[in-house]
Amino acid sequence: MSSSTPLLSEELFQCSVCLDVFTLPVSLPCGHTFCQSCILAQWTASGSSHCPKCSTVFQETPELCENSFACEMAKQIRNQRGQRSTEYHPVTSDNRMDKRICRIHERPLELYCRYDQSAICVLCMNTEHSTHHTIPVAKEWAERKVCYLSKREMAYSVEVFTALQQFIDRSQSELLRKMKHKQKTEEKRVESLIKELEREIAKLNARNSELEKLSCSEDHLNLIQVTLLFTLIFENLTYLHIFTVLVHFQLLLCYSKTCEYTINCIPLFIRKLINTLPDVILAVDMTLDPDTANPWLVVSADRKCVTDGNVECNVPNNAVRFDMAPCVLSREPISRGRAYWVVGVSGKTAWDLGVARKSVNRKGLVTLSPDYGYWAVCLRGGSEYRACDCESVLLSLKTLPQRIGIYVDYENGQVSFYDVRTCTHIYSFTGQRFTESLLAYFNPDMNDTGNNNAPLVIQPVNVDNGDKTYDTVTI
Repeated sequence: MSSSTPLLSEELFQCSVCLDVFTLPVSLPCGHTFCQSCILAQWTASGSSHCPKCSTVFQETPELCENSFACEMAKQIRNQRGQRSTEYHPVTSDNRMDKRICRIHERPLELYCRYDQSAICVLCMNTEHSTHHTIPVAKEWAERKVCYLSKREMAYSVEVFTALQQFIDRSQSELLRKMKHKQKTEEKRVESLIKELEREIAKLNARNSELEKLSCSEDHLNLIQVTLLFTLIFENLTYLHIFTVLVHFQLLLCYSKTCEYTINCIPLFIRKLINTLPDVILAVDMTLDPDTANPWLVVSADRKCVTDGNVECNVPNNAVRFDMAPCVLSREPISRGRAYWVVGVSGKTAWDLGVARKSVNRKGLVTLSPDYGYWAVCLRGGSEYRACDCESVLLSLKTLPQRIGIYVDYENGQVSFYDVRTCTHIYSFTGQRFTESLLAYFNPDMNDTGNNNAPLVIQPVNVDNGDKTYDTVTI
């Protein structure tokens, strides 16, 4: 019993703020008792007069009444605490709790003095630290934690930014290296084209000189024979071939305008030759529109091939689909400028190719004629070629074309067809007046029990010149 009494008495006379036995206990109007220094520190820290235990707020700072009974009991408890301390070993300075107790007042270090940068107890604040800036230890720790986290985040941001800057520098160097390599490659291609055109011009100048000499000759028989020879030579130098090479060269010239060296190296007469072109002909990357295809036709996944499938497909009967004629139109419209594309017809015995007005009727039979909005040529029976003009024109071709080049000049109202392999002209619709967009027109015709099962194939446009092949020029 004697051992439990002091413990019970100590709990009864313990301050709820410092959790220790009262020191100069004072009572508030609400009846609760605290250490005088504890309650004053609480009021100073919070900025209001209130009871820490029952939270009663006082409008005016109340008068603190000394609780003599509590003071007497606190003295007795301290005496008992001193007697008990002899029964235990002293606490060494290495103990962690020793570092949390004020060595002067033996009170918890609950405050932090920013002037001395040290932890103090409540009693220290009322003595040598009374004029210093003090805050609760928890608040000081929270502020320092925020500062530490902010500095750590800033250091991380600097690290990330540095890594990002290094990555950008490396990417920039790699991009510049690739651009220089591409520039050198294009310069070599331009130089190659310049030499090619110079050779062609030299040949033309030489032939022109020969013709001038012949014009002065009185040997009429020799003049006729040489003239026929020159006619055969010029048949191999078609407008389409020269025009396509010049167009490809003009595109390279546009690309090279960022390179002063390349511009300066182009002879003036070649640039004048190129500038005589009214505008640039562009090879269109044409694709088929499956929504317009006749249900019996099969369009490839890449929309470059079409053939008769021998089986009617289950497709929607929309307004733009051909329901009877085995036809399909392109997805890309032509509404201005010039356009050129190539279609492979190898292995076929019948086909139609050309352009059609966007508004042509897709239902019922199709009449191929400019009057009905079609400009086309066709093959029937494996060898009969016709131009579907207002009156059908039978075409006489020396060879069977394997690749058909189709050229459209929208503003000048022209649609022309060429044999790409031999670079020969097949037929042209001229003097037309286009008032709406045009679409490429394809008709692979019926399978004919396997005799005409080869597809129509939209092929890349290549500029072939002897043993050299230049890249495809596409939009």
